[in-house]
Amino acid sequence: MLMYVGAGLEALGLMFDLIIGSRAYHNGSGVVGSAVGVVLWLWMASANRAGKKWARITSTVFFGIDCLFMLLLLAVLRPLLHLAADLGASVPTMVMVAVLAGLCSWVLNLVTIVLLWRKESSDYYAAKSLR
Repeated sequence: MLMYVGAGLEALGLMFDLIIGSRAYHNGSGVVGSAVGVVLWLWMASANRAGKKWARITSTVFFGIDCLFMLLLLAVLRPLLHLAADLGASVPTMVMVAVLAGLCSWVLNLVTIVLLWRKESSDYYAAKSLR
């Protein structure tokens, strides 16, 4: 269920990216990233619900990649905010909203991964593989 919530958050991010997409400084990469995120969350939710063992591992790998991107974002946040301040008064606020949304998504992803690797989940995957 949390993976479907993650897809919903990504969809909200996609709408946000589409709204600010009309601004001159927006290059559309956020739209593509959000759309890919929605597809990945839905794919992993479906595969994990079906009890596919590879899906649990793949979800964990995606989380590891997400951790690397979050660390990179946090590392460049200060220069990014300075650059955003040069673009206009509301841009730093939008950057901070995007960063906070990313952190919320990361926490949701962390909770999901923890739940995927609990003993109850392992029993579920084992039972599904017997069918």
